[in-house]
Amino acid sequence: MPNTAVVYALDFDGVLVDSAGETAQSGTRGARILWPSASWTIPEGDHGKMKSLIERFRVVRPVLYVGWESIVMVKLLLDPDEGWPSNDDILKSFHSELKEKVMQQSGFNEFDYGQAMKVARDSWIAQDDAQDWISAHGFFEGACNAVKDYLQNSGNDNIYVITTKAKNFAERLLEERGLYGKDDLLKASHIFGLGSGEKAQVLKSIVETRTGETIAVMVEDNVATLDKIMTSPIPGQVLPVVAAWGYNTEEQLKDAQEHGYLILNDKDSSSLAEILKDDEVIKHYQQQQH
Repeated sequence: MPNTAVVYALDFDGVLVDSAGETAQSGTRGARILWPSASWTIPEGDHGKMKSLIERFRVVRPVLYVGWESIVMVKLLLDPDEGWPSNDDILKSFHSELKEKVMQQSGFNEFDYGQAMKVARDSWIAQDDAQDWISAHGFFEGACNAVKDYLQNSGNDNIYVITTKAKNFAERLLEERGLYGKDDLLKASHIFGLGSGEKAQVLKSIVETRTGETIAVMVEDNVATLDKIMTSPIPGQVLPVVAAWGYNTEEQLKDAQEHGYLILNDKDSSSLAEILKDDEVIKHYQQQQH
């Protein structure tokens, strides 16, 4: 495949950024908006209880697909009326049973939860020039360093970020980590955020801008998202890559292995550097075809 071009599309949360702490705190702030008099919510400033919540929230984070679901998750974890479901119960039944149960009993719909999450997050970001909000995030340093090295060595024409987070939030965090904000860093036009469409649709639009044979590398921590991408009509070739350091479970990683996805298993995320190389991508893609 001597004339094959390679483009790289990276998920954001769970690949470059560790947002579990921020999402848990925003979900808690959203819960205080919806249930202002509830005794089970965590008051602002109670760092001990918040730390304990974040530790458990991180375990069940793999089943959250959109931000407002974190409010439902916080209620499941904190409200004794929800019956104290175990982590395993939440991982197995969040979408099939528990989420719908909480929503029906609360009387709030998706719009209500979404608005509460938006207000909670926006008001937090508005404080102190967003520094407290930014500090609630972590970065997967190995992955971020790999992207920085790629930008320095290969330029920014063939690398993209696709996220369900609002684009301005993603840009703010990428700039904080030194991956955005200058001409030789990630391009604004290469960052696709909330409202850009399904990731499969975005990836399809990226590939369609290319002429000739193209391999699109999609690096995701969410195996279900990769499944959707691999069953959608995307022109060209896609190499699905799972970031095991992100938000996934052993069962999900087992499914990914059975599907033949390339899994980056290291927990420090540095193995991303090995896949940000065109010759490695072509080699893995050819192996996948056999």
